[in-house]
Amino acid sequence: MIATFLMILTACNSKSDYKTSDNSSLIDTTITLLKSEKSIPIDYIRALDIIDTTDYPYSSKGNSFIDTTVQLTNDIFYSIVNLPDRFGLCSYCVVLTIDEKKKKAIASELLIEDCDVYFSSDTYNLSEYFIIDKNTILVRETTTYQKVNRTSTNEEEYIDHKEIEEYRLHIDKTGKITSLR
Repeated sequence: MIATFLMILTACNSKSDYKTSDNSSLIDTTITLLKSEKSIPIDYIRALDIIDTTDYPYSSKGNSFIDTTVQLTNDIFYSIVNLPDRFGLCSYCVVLTIDEKKKKAIASELLIEDCDVYFSSDTYNLSEYFIIDKNTILVRETTTYQKVNRTSTNEEEYIDHKEIEEYRLHIDKTGKITSLR
């Protein structure tokens, strides 16, 4: 699912709207918000200028929610951030790496696309991730295939079979993110 989904950028990149005469205060505020593990205005994430716009439409508004933050070294950390889409149907979980000392964003990688699921469909996808150690995130994608003739009131009986794909993201001490598929 992650490898095959493409999003079309439907709005212009608005990062220039968030430049200030003191760009370090913007990154300082962004670092503080990311480490708070609560929420952050999506405009602060845009200002980092590291999200791949083919994976995520920048036209959404509002706040992004921070799932977790992990300190890799004294200077480098990563945060997992849930970015909303403009329709409220999907959330894009992205890992962002930041260098606090140099006050710059290093990299980003899409973890999962978490969209509304229609369990009445013939197939549906569920994705989840697990931090298995400080440098490694496991991503699991499950595709569920439903039986053709569904007459039971028990939804579990509708399942014909499931296919599970797993891969890992490795985040090294420099903040570089590598997908291990």
